[in-house]
Amino acid sequence: MQYLTLVGAVVMIALWRPAVPSAMALDDPPGTYQQTCKNISVRGDDLRARCMDTYGRYHDTVLDHADRCWGDISNNNGNLVCTQSGEPRGSFTQTCRDISVRWGVLRARCQTRDNQWLDTSLQGYGRCTSDISNENGQLRCGGSGGNYGGNYGGGNYGRNVPGGSYTQTCREIRTHGNGLTAVCQTVGGDWVRTTLDHYNRCAGEIVNDDGNLQCTRRGGRLVPAGSYSQSCRNVYVRGDYLRAQCQSRDGRWLWSQLNEWDDCRRGIENDDGRLRCSR
Repeated sequence: MQYLTLVGAVVMIALWRPAVPSAMALDDPPGTYQQTCKNISVRGDDLRARCMDTYGRYHDTVLDHADRCWGDISNNNGNLVCTQSGEPRGSFTQTCRDISVRWGVLRARCQTRDNQWLDTSLQGYGRCTSDISNENGQLRCGGSGGNYGGNYGGGNYGRNVPGGSYTQTCREIRTHGNGLTAVCQTVGGDWVRTTLDHYNRCAGEIVNDDGNLQCTRRGGRLVPAGSYSQSCRNVYVRGDYLRAQCQSRDGRWLWSQLNEWDDCRRGIENDDGRLRCSR
């Protein structure tokens, strides 16, 4: 009898014990991968899913340390990939310390105008397309960015900068008149300063083409049609050459250029990441 009473007490304690949130209770991390992936789950710091490749087949894939991803999580031919990881960049790094990232939340200890240090956080900072700044001890997306630590040359740094995929691989973005200036990453990993004149006339997306800011379409000018458009992105035309970032058979995205594209009478195709005239 005493044994049964003891067992009953243990069961009651277990039932009344407050539930402890687990990693599995987290919402699915945001990202474009959700459009072509299913069976999404989180285990610890890892993101797991079944994702579709370019042929419509599904594959089991895992993104390790997904909690540290501060860019888009995407499906690259059946594999989960993170466009940016590590610590995010912005003017806040000049006056903040103890910076950390976990599941889309940026945390830091930032300095106020009277030299105090405050703990602050910014949720969904990966969706911030402009500068992340320290505003008197608080992390802000699209803040002034110039209140601490420097002169940015009189330009409009971090406020009202035009959107585009270039913001994922460029930093120190600012506008000055009709010019857009940024420091952008090349394919080789170097960072170079680049300027796009008359960015306000850009009717298409602004992209980072191997360290150079480019406008994919100006005015009514359209890119040429062809099957390549199904597996290429960031397409734009400059005179008689066509530039695009095209996917290879192994899932990589490669920059390619086709000279004298208007001579292609049968259309344009993507040949393993390279633009060429259809045969």
